[in-house]
Amino acid sequence: SISATFPWLHLKTCGMSGAEAASLLDGKTTISLFGVDAIQNDEPWQFVMVFPLPVDGDPYGLEGNVESPLETWKAIFPRSGLQERPFEPPITKKEFVDLVRAQIEKILTGDKFKCRLESFNSIDKDESFLTIWLQDIEMLETLAERVEARARVKPSAYEMMGFDCPTEYKNAKEFTTMPHEMDAATPGQAYTNLHTGEPMDNSCPAWVLFRKELKDKLDLFEEPQVLRVLRRHMINYINIEELQKVNAITNFFAVHKWRHLSELHRRGWNDLSRMFGWPKDGTADHIVQYAGVQAAFFFHLFNTFTRWISGPAVLSVINFVLRRSPWLDKHQMQILDSAYGAMLCIWTTVFLVRYEQLENLKIFRWGMHGAEQEIAPVRKEFSDAYRGTVCEGSQNLVHWILCLLFMLETIVAAECITRVRSRAFSDPEGSTFGISNGTLVLLAKYAITLNIKLVDSIWTPLSTWLSKKENWRTETDLKANMVVKLFAVKFVVFYYPFAFTIFVQPYEAEGCDGGEMSGCVSKLRSDLYFFFVCQVVTEAVGLCVTLLSVYWSVRSEKQKISQESGRKHVTYLELQAKLPPYSEADQIADYMNLVLIFGFIAMFGVTCPSMSIMCFFSNFPIKRLLAYKVSYARQRAVPRVEEGIGAWRAIMTFIAYMGVTCTCYIVIFVFNIEKMSLATKLIVFILAERVLMALKKALEGLMGSKTVAQLRIQEHNEQVLDKVLNGDA
Repeated sequence: SISATFPWLHLKTCGMSGAEAASLLDGKTTISLFGVDAIQNDEPWQFVMVFPLPVDGDPYGLEGNVESPLETWKAIFPRSGLQERPFEPPITKKEFVDLVRAQIEKILTGDKFKCRLESFNSIDKDESFLTIWLQDIEMLETLAERVEARARVKPSAYEMMGFDCPTEYKNAKEFTTMPHEMDAATPGQAYTNLHTGEPMDNSCPAWVLFRKELKDKLDLFEEPQVLRVLRRHMINYINIEELQKVNAITNFFAVHKWRHLSELHRRGWNDLSRMFGWPKDGTADHIVQYAGVQAAFFFHLFNTFTRWISGPAVLSVINFVLRRSPWLDKHQMQILDSAYGAMLCIWTTVFLVRYEQLENLKIFRWGMHGAEQEIAPVRKEFSDAYRGTVCEGSQNLVHWILCLLFMLETIVAAECITRVRSRAFSDPEGSTFGISNGTLVLLAKYAITLNIKLVDSIWTPLSTWLSKKENWRTETDLKANMVVKLFAVKFVVFYYPFAFTIFVQPYEAEGCDGGEMSGCVSKLRSDLYFFFVCQVVTEAVGLCVTLLSVYWSVRSEKQKISQESGRKHVTYLELQAKLPPYSEADQIADYMNLVLIFGFIAMFGVTCPSMSIMCFFSNFPIKRLLAYKVSYARQRAVPRVEEGIGAWRAIMTFIAYMGVTCTCYIVIFVFNIEKMSLATKLIVFILAERVLMALKKALEGLMGSKTVAQLRIQEHNEQVLDKVLNGDA
């Protein structure tokens, strides 16, 4: 049985009866997604390959010949190469695809994998789905050892040797095991692990490299780990990218599991009807069991940021009420805003230090500490001979030159828009370019946001494409360098137009609206409010467009069904094949949106305190929409090894330091509460910035990068782990 062969697929953990499980595996259970009824056929499969079939019109070009078929075959199967040469050129693409599929099936069912395969045709019979399941537990152990996968030590292994299993809470001299999070649907019981059905708790046993001789002391691999192991081993024998490049397959994806998504929906993660559920720290521990560490680290950051922004949000409400009360004059309002700005400087520091502590604890809890250096695979595109050459340096230089050009465009655009707007504002009765100046002043605000979105829509795909063409050794190196180049441009594109209003415009000939600094502050606030609304709307519209495109794609296929098709519904796997993949670019975009919002609050929150409350409330629907997108509107991402949020932490730290500089400048030069001379302003600015920077450093050193709980856990493991694994009493 499936449960006996693969323990973590035990359907009883989801409350299914044997009859219901059999119905699900027979493909007779139907689900509804995007308003379309679908046959649920996702269990027990892990991956799916989709091959083209010949149909009228030959949309896949199967009737033509394959160019360089021998070289293509060798690229697809790097291990077997041409040792087994099943054809002689020329060969049609249909014949080539059939031979490729036969070879893939031979590899996956052979001694190297021992996978179970099944196939079915799409509802319109233009594609064939090959489902893959690594069902042999001994083969999984062999592969896990080969790819140096990590496994978690069983808590019972500690107890068998007379030691406490470390937990996040230690009372006196003993570690105390406590429930992870209580299940509201079953009072008195904790949420259970998605795969084992065991109650989740706060235990933090060590992670070690998997070895067969230790398997009795190690936990079973959970599904994300199985997907990662199988994918890593598979790419050694089958080049998926080359298959897709030559259109030998039309799709390859990891399988979404409806029962797991339904359970996460019950727990509230991807339930759109529970938009305003409080973001808990433990939510990421549920996500990691299904989506892997990439998604879990992102949502952990998102939840932590949302919880922490609640403090500035409450203070911004108080600020808003006091500013509109009759008790404060202009001078007192500026003092109030200055105090809020000083609070933001301290808040960004404490938030980032606390997040680093929580992140390090999750890295340790999820077994990711040092994992990237140990098992990061080398990219197939990497060439050691090309590394360090003049060509490689020139290629990287061209990318950076493009970065500078896109930055320059933003600077020029901000200057031009501001000049046109200032002239229109000074002559409200006139017209410019045939447009009344009153209307032009309003359009200028929209032009800034439009330029940001336009440049961003061009630079993001261009820079991503260029980065993938560069000679980075590992996926981690590629992602880190991709993030740096994307952010370098976006930092200027997103922030400069607003910084220009405060840092440059007051000192130009046109000056601020009305000739006073308050005119620039009012303009900045108006532009920021409009930008925030656009960010939320853009995210929502993007998701809706994705869902609609999927819906219409499925609907168009259903309309092609002939009466002889034999079934009335598409399958869940067919629906998943219609979804776009959750790519590195998607993940970077999700991080980028969050980090950019953090930057606006850190650098401009002193002039626009209401941004904090807007960010706080908008984060709730955005988080749910993102979770819904990852669960239902994207293909399942193959989990990868990631040690935290990577370069994003350094970027957020950089933004926090820039926030200190911006806040000090705005308080001293823009608000100028004490009406100081220029020389006095410069002295006070330097002193204030240095004092706040010193305070940031002191707080970082005082709080440290690890919690006391993590230090205790690591110290305990250092003392007892060898004895636990080696069986020494």
